[in-house]
Amino acid sequence: MKRKASMPNNLPPTQASALQLSAVFESFGVSQTVTVSKLPNEPLSDSIGRLYSQINSELTVLINKSS
Repeated sequence: MKRKASMPNNLPPTQASALQLSAVFESFGVSQTVTVSKLPNEPLSDSIGRLYSQINSELTVLINKSS
């Protein structure tokens, strides 16, 4: 049985349904924040996967700059 999450009625729909995932990481003394927004009807695991991919991309750029 699935439960439907309740959202506050006093928020506009865009705020009530928006979910952002952020990660802060540090590499080579540089601190960066990566944020992705969960897409409508997207499983949370897919959003986390996109966040992970974005972190990998940012790290690749930092590694390439340092070498």
